[in-house]
Amino acid sequence: MMMMMMMMMMMMMMIRMIRMMVVVVVMMIVVVVAAAATAATITIIHQMVLIYYRQLHQIYR
Repeated sequence: MMMMMMMMMMMMMMIRMIRMMVVVVVMMIVVVVAAAATAATITIIHQMVLIYYRQLHQIYR
């Protein structure tokens, strides 16, 4: 009986630990994806701005 209780407690602890690990991993992935998306958008906007400025210069000349 005691052994069964101990096993149940261990299982609960393991499930909690695994859940915490999963949450941490998911949060890390979300942060990485957000950083990558922001970097990509910044680069795209930069490229667009550069092209826009070149076009403006061509028009003025």
